[in-house]
Amino acid sequence: MVALSQNSSFRTPHSALINTSVVALLQRTFPPQSIQTRTRTLQRGDRAEPLDLVEWLEAQGYEPEAQVTQKGDIALRGGILDIYPMTSPWPVRLEFFGDELESLRHFDPFTQVSRDQINSVTLPPAGSLACSSKRGVRNAECGMKT
Repeated sequence: MVALSQNSSFRTPHSALINTSVVALLQRTFPPQSIQTRTRTLQRGDRAEPLDLVEWLEAQGYEPEAQVTQKGDIALRGGILDIYPMTSPWPVRLEFFGDELESLRHFDPFTQVSRDQINSVTLPPAGSLACSSKRGVRNAECGMKT
């Protein structure tokens, strides 16, 4: 659903065909306007308190773990926040100095070794994880009947 939202860089104009599985089709998710308000883009130099960012990510359905290994995981260790966005092929390591975002890098989820440096990262909600969690997501926002 994130890729189909209006502001997605993955969206192609006038898409007529969607290929999906039955399981994916049956998952609860947010309507497009809710996806837009629950998506955040961070760039090098941005100011954000890491603990506040973790709290926001948890509200979007990301799960805190000791180590990031799969999509939807987050891990905070001091001034380093690892996030595996749902739409990214690689997890991202954010390095903070205080509340300033100094560095963004992709990293290998198995070796935990940093890869290439990037300028920004888009953090969409964790899809059905956010809808199934109890973290302040209202049933109406996920297309569920109350």
